[in-house]
Amino acid sequence: MRIHLRLLAATALLTCAFGCGGDPTPTAPTGSGQTASIRVVSTLTDQPVSGVFATGGSIRSTRSDGSGLLTLEAAAPGRYSVSVTAPQFVTRQTTVAIPGNEARLDLIASSFDMTAFDQMFRGATSAGRIIKWTTAPALVVQRTGLLWTNSPDERYLAEDEQWTDADIEGVIADFTFGLQTISAGVFPAFSSIRIEQAAVGRMVTVPQAGAIVVARYRGLRGPSGDRIGGLGTANTDSAGVIRGAIVKIDRDNELGGPAFARRLRVHELGHAMGLSHVTSRASFMAPANGGLPNDADIEACRVAARRPPGSRSPDVDPATFIATFDTTHRIAQR
Repeated sequence: MRIHLRLLAATALLTCAFGCGGDPTPTAPTGSGQTASIRVVSTLTDQPVSGVFATGGSIRSTRSDGSGLLTLEAAAPGRYSVSVTAPQFVTRQTTVAIPGNEARLDLIASSFDMTAFDQMFRGATSAGRIIKWTTAPALVVQRTGLLWTNSPDERYLAEDEQWTDADIEGVIADFTFGLQTISAGVFPAFSSIRIEQAAVGRMVTVPQAGAIVVARYRGLRGPSGDRIGGLGTANTDSAGVIRGAIVKIDRDNELGGPAFARRLRVHELGHAMGLSHVTSRASFMAPANGGLPNDADIEACRVAARRPPGSRSPDVDPATFIATFDTTHRIAQR
């Protein structure tokens, strides 16, 4: 079970300067320049982080107080690349606008399992960066079973076997659970749910923009030609935003019972939402028999929900990202 994505190659190499090694020394503000403030919290607890400071070309910074608030100063207005550093946290590289209203930024504790997180959210199939939906996708359920063939244009023959109403209710429930869990509640529901029923004998073109399309296939095989239980794929733009996805469920594997079917569906939905396989610990994204999301998976999903598309390891925001503040306490992209 793998994702096939059309992604650009990585454009930057990371060094130990981001997130490890000795702390640089901040330069204190003089009171004569343009300023902006950042309130820094822990990603997983939302508790303020004290002792935080920022460094970067032409930037001066206080250390954050007990409320997590620090002040940045620059000689002239502009957007500045900064490294935000605190003891026992991973340094975050981001961009701030000076002058500007108070921004809210969160840092990942250094005790967080970054190895498994990078496997899950910055895996080889996503070119080492986070890829994600930025708006809730639609869910399209194809009632009619399809015959799998090695089709480069994703067109398949509709057969006479169909999902029942009870089957479809189960698919919708499992996918909604997976959407809520993987997005850490950012998407409480799909933007819409559509049930489609192809005529028997018709060739069906599966992909749809803005939607995750799920269907059951007879004789499903993976890229290597082996029989597989499911396959999740996503189409992604150059910024790492997912624009459409497909989930293929093998007919015979799905008939293994509702508990097995749910695990399979949530796993494949993970791929359709930009996740890769995890091998370093137990996970619902393990290559086989991973179960449902565990506590470590849920923490990883929470971290990913607070990072923009294009985020790279250990915590490097893309150049297009500007730290700002919104009322939901999430970092927004401008």
